[in-house]
Amino acid sequence: MAFDLLVEKGILEPDSDFKNSFEELDSKFEDLPNKLLRSAIDELPDHSQTILKFIASAGTNLTADELQTFIKEYYKEQDVPEISTADEARSYLEQQFKTQGLRNSAIQAQLDELEDEGKLEEEAGKLLKSKNKVTDTLLQEKELENSKIVQAQKDFNVSVQTALQETTWSKPQREKVLQVIPKANQILNDVIKTPKAYLQLMDLLSMFDGKEFDLEHIKKQGESRVSSSIKEKLEKSGFSSAATKTKSSSDSPLKDEWKNYKPIV
Repeated sequence: MAFDLLVEKGILEPDSDFKNSFEELDSKFEDLPNKLLRSAIDELPDHSQTILKFIASAGTNLTADELQTFIKEYYKEQDVPEISTADEARSYLEQQFKTQGLRNSAIQAQLDELEDEGKLEEEAGKLLKSKNKVTDTLLQEKELENSKIVQAQKDFNVSVQTALQETTWSKPQREKVLQVIPKANQILNDVIKTPKAYLQLMDLLSMFDGKEFDLEHIKKQGESRVSSSIKEKLEKSGFSSAATKTKSSSDSPLKDEWKNYKPIV
């Protein structure tokens, strides 16, 4: 089976719940580029992984300001105080307790107690490890935000397919529309460079009511042109209405000659 072969080659992860359907396999392939990217990042030096993971998790949903903020916070977090003596531990703990709003007398009493127990360095180390990194929060938020965007896009694609099936279009027309969808952005870029096409697009957009396009007057224009075309073809082929035939017969230049004609018996 194709899935087993891909797992064997390390391309896809094992999945005991895999139902051997093309839809599920396609879903796994969608995440494959991100999986390969994350694997490649894991092979890089530790000091470069955090920033690259943030960029990878955001994908195209990343602004310059967001990246700048993350990098600033990352370098702040690298400036970790070195605690190798009891005095350094006491100084660090004192700063941290002050940020908690404790009174100075309470802070000093707590530090004296830790010093008497010989636990200043141990407590400082625990506090350093327990501190939540801003970069971890930013990374988690960006991953969640991006996953919502990806899911919303998937839901939209399903809705598009459903709406397409509900149309009365012919199969060739549906296939033509599906072929255009991936090229939509490029087509729009080309349209805005061409004044006539740009105005035609604006005319079409003026018919949008917030939910769909009101194409009724285009339909009427089409029906009018079809009627005119049929009439023109009928006239060119020599057909006319019965009234026209009657009129042309009564106005014939031979009518006077036939008026006094009497048959010979």
